[in-house]
Amino acid sequence: MKKLIFIFIFCFIFINKVNSFENNLDHYGKHSLKQMNLINKDKESVVCLHAFLRSYTSMKPIGRFLNHQNYEVFLWNYETRKFTLEEHADHLVRLLQKIALCKPGKAIHFVTHSIGGVIAKVALSHPDCPEEAKMGKAIFLAPPNAGSHLARKYRCLTAVQFVFGGKLGKQLLTYCPKKMLCTGSLPKSVDTLIISGYKPSRFIPFKMKCPNDGKVAVIETKLPGVNNNISLNVSHTYIIVNPECFKHIKEFLENKPTNTDLTKNTKNKLNISTKNAKQSTNTFVIHCFASHPYQFTGFP
Repeated sequence: MKKLIFIFIFCFIFINKVNSFENNLDHYGKHSLKQMNLINKDKESVVCLHAFLRSYTSMKPIGRFLNHQNYEVFLWNYETRKFTLEEHADHLVRLLQKIALCKPGKAIHFVTHSIGGVIAKVALSHPDCPEEAKMGKAIFLAPPNAGSHLARKYRCLTAVQFVFGGKLGKQLLTYCPKKMLCTGSLPKSVDTLIISGYKPSRFIPFKMKCPNDGKVAVIETKLPGVNNNISLNVSHTYIIVNPECFKHIKEFLENKPTNTDLTKNTKNKLNISTKNAKQSTNTFVIHCFASHPYQFTGFP
């Protein structure tokens, strides 16, 4: 009986209906981009990418904040386990092409969390990536640009392999730092800010010796040629709701001076709140390939 229950749960969570490539393209446009009349062609766009085993809902606080800064926000919802880094990047490029088609000549910016930053980096190096995306700015929050030592540490565990899957998850588990860094390259035209955390997790038994956010070491977030690096006293999970992080995002997008290679403490009180903010019509949720939110215990 227990075996049957396990099989049912497995099928419910992991076996999704797979439509043809063409049908998924139609679904890709139905939610928001089909309603072209709602898109404000005068506003600059910000595309937000969530982390591994997360959904677009985790980026809603950032989305609301950016919306109040007069940006048009696109929350890209993608199924992290289903495709590789390169395949996710290819799908993202198609979204960028649609946005560029609606807003020719308008810069497209990025705010990403964790592996979303690596996907954005690969997409920006794609030959079909529109120039509008290369004109914009990229803000990567806790990106595992050199992979994650923690993930590689547990790569041999069957349970970890099962949860991570055989696509993007396998790349996270097996890619060495050099291979991860060589996966895609940022165009020189893209002004980039990397914000990392140095507050380790209390729930992970393996402790990294170097400064880290509980999942990714600060040094693993660095990229060659990117000098805008900020470290905050925040963990990997909560960096996307950190007020100090919001402040740096705002200043960087507004071309204000940003302190580079600094370690910031988040004890300063900032009057930035998005909890009670209403969702604006200038925020679009883009579901890629019939994606739907799902959660796993232990992976908040």
